[in-house]
Amino acid sequence: MRAILIASLAFVVASAPALAAASHLIGAPVVANEHEHEDHEHDDDCDEKDDHNGDPAGAQDHDDGGEKDHDDDCPPAGGGAGVGRYVVESSLLIGLESGALFPFIDTTPLNITRAHIALTDAVDVCTAGASSPFNVRVLVGVAGGTLVNVMTPSTNTGIGNSRQCVFHVTIVPGVDGVPAQVTDIVVQNVGESALTGANSITVSAEVA
Repeated sequence: MRAILIASLAFVVASAPALAAASHLIGAPVVANEHEHEDHEHDDDCDEKDDHNGDPAGAQDHDDGGEKDHDDDCPPAGGGAGVGRYVVESSLLIGLESGALFPFIDTTPLNITRAHIALTDAVDVCTAGASSPFNVRVLVGVAGGTLVNVMTPSTNTGIGNSRQCVFHVTIVPGVDGVPAQVTDIVVQNVGESALTGANSITVSAEVA
């Protein structure tokens, strides 16, 4: 019996290193998994890095099996730079006295790069291209400089009747007689009496 006991003890002592190594290999993936994201940095908010080392346990939100989650609300780099403004104004011209001027849009010191003007007024004949408005001129250009009337017979759309006809025109600085610089759109009553509810104007303008 003594010989058998001594042999058994010797076998255990000889096997100890191998058992320890096997135990280490089995436990290694658990240790590695605990630190899998320790040094990972993720772009959470518009190019600002967030180091997860300081996050509480379980606070990290990762999608390990899919694509990186981006913030779709972040604007592209340089977004908005150089983009012009868009101005829309509409008004009834009722009560504007004979000979009076109404500075309808003034974008000084910015420039109008393009504008569309819609007007209603009485006319001789409401037929496309037939005649210009009776009572209203629309002047474009620069106040104190050059202003030109853009409501010519060609702006007559033929929509409506002789009491209230619709006029449309799109203006671009330096094109078709429009001054090279436009900052002002001015309404002028050239009729013999105050304007009525049949007179209106709407302007949409790009400003840069």
